[in-house]
Amino acid sequence: FFGDFKGYLHADCYNAYTLLGKQDHITHVACMAHARRYFMDIVRQTKKQKGLAYQVVELIGKLYHLEKLLKENNANPDEIKLKREERARPILTQIKKLLDDNLTKVPPQSPLGKAVHYMLTHWQALNHYLLDGRLEIDNNRSERSIKPFVIGRKNWLFHGNDKGANAGATL
Repeated sequence: FFGDFKGYLHADCYNAYTLLGKQDHITHVACMAHARRYFMDIVRQTKKQKGLAYQVVELIGKLYHLEKLLKENNANPDEIKLKREERARPILTQIKKLLDDNLTKVPPQSPLGKAVHYMLTHWQALNHYLLDGRLEIDNNRSERSIKPFVIGRKNWLFHGNDKGANAGATL
């Protein structure tokens, strides 16, 4: 399917996508929302503690705030790329330093250790959205567009008979 494809593959970090991104002609752009989710789960559990997970979520929030401002200002791709270089890259550098400084301090199998490991493992792909102003920080739009099919899968599993299956496939 991707034999002749050249360009950006914006997807989560499912192994098949990360492997495709290792090819010279494909750049895997990872989803920041997926990385954020692991830290958000910890923040929800720890409530008012302002530890590492909270700090990472706060910094990622600044990245999303920048993206919101760029959309509101109808910035063109060149402006987006420039503003990301100026404002997002320093925030990403802060996040990376925070993760690196704490990597040996968190148990690897703990939820926080897994969150840190996930983000560091996919760090380069998480930063690839900086390469081109047409790229998004996450793939939430595509995830939302396939959600009805993901939810419907179980509903469509059984159609009752061959006629029902044909009708379901047609729909």
